[in-house]
Amino acid sequence: MKKRYKNTNRIFHKFLKFTIGKYIRIRYGLNADTSSIKGIKPPYMVFANHVNFWDPFMVSIFIKHPIHFVTSDEYFRNTILKLLLKLVGGIPKAKFISDSDTVKKILRVRNNNGVVGVYPEGERSWDGNTLKILYPTAKLVKKLEVPVVCAVLKGGCISYPRWADRPRFGTINIDYKLVLKSEEIKGMSTAKIYDRLTVSLSHNEYEYQRAAMIPYHGKKLAESLELFLFTCPSCNSLGKQYSDKDKFICGECGYSVTYDRFGFLKSNSKKNYFDNTADWNHWQLSRLHNTIITSKDEQTIFEDKGAVLKKGRRMSPFRVIRLGKAEFQRGGILFKALLKKDTIFFDIHSINGINVQYNKLFEFYYMGDLYRITFTMGKISAYKWAMALNMAKRIITQKKAAL
Repeated sequence: MKKRYKNTNRIFHKFLKFTIGKYIRIRYGLNADTSSIKGIKPPYMVFANHVNFWDPFMVSIFIKHPIHFVTSDEYFRNTILKLLLKLVGGIPKAKFISDSDTVKKILRVRNNNGVVGVYPEGERSWDGNTLKILYPTAKLVKKLEVPVVCAVLKGGCISYPRWADRPRFGTINIDYKLVLKSEEIKGMSTAKIYDRLTVSLSHNEYEYQRAAMIPYHGKKLAESLELFLFTCPSCNSLGKQYSDKDKFICGECGYSVTYDRFGFLKSNSKKNYFDNTADWNHWQLSRLHNTIITSKDEQTIFEDKGAVLKKGRRMSPFRVIRLGKAEFQRGGILFKALLKKDTIFFDIHSINGINVQYNKLFEFYYMGDLYRITFTMGKISAYKWAMALNMAKRIITQKKAAL
């Protein structure tokens, strides 16, 4: 018989739950429905939609057993965060990169009757809609054959949008459901497991909010929205938008909207193109996709000056290697150095692990090394870069498959 998972820092877990956990519960107005998971015992897995900076704490508050969350290895570069994550049993994982060491640590937790926490989207949602779940997650469930609990946060994105500088005061509801039992998993294909997870974690934040209409109070509600919305629906200019307290304005044509306490957008002009950030985002991504398709590989689609190129590896510190200008082309990233007067080209075929850290730092892996581009001239959208690179990779892959 397996021994109960020996967590030498169980007391620290309890300390966090009754200190930071209690504060977060009050601060964010948390409510939870845990009726479906009463009496559940380890080992099991907890999956959740990733919409809020604090949601690992939020999910943990209403679950009796300590959860060992799979966490971005970025947080392990910080000495203090690394210590805290080790104390709570965090499992480091490189984003969007296959990592056998992570799987081994997950298995170790399972084998010791522990609880593993996973965000199967791979990253935090920008608009509150559940992202496409990574297929290897279903393979992991099949491999572990332990019960799966899904926690769906509703209101978490509007309460603290990924692009925002600060959270708002409102209400977040969390629904917990036991969606897969061990005996079910044994008889299910990986594809069916994937479908079950997809349905169980699906959430549309603005569809939910239109019915709930929960107010989220705060100051400067639109501040830093340009990190997310990068194309003007009025004049189609790219990267010309800026925020000012509750207003979001296009510096090119003057089109502006006000972000209200319900998370909706109200036009200050005659035409209101979108009343929420999710629909605006859907439109701008569609337009960007069309632009990439019709461009040539070596054609510059957009560029950002004041770029700093850094190089690192997994959890090792970054070092600055160039200062200059970054240009996005369908064929990859062209970095033009300011001081050395040279260029570095990152071919799209060798770029992977594309992601955004801390909402404004653009990262990717290239030939085994990790690169980060930061921007010093205003609030440049790293999200724009990540979406463009991912689109370019898909377009090239589809073209190859069609040949």
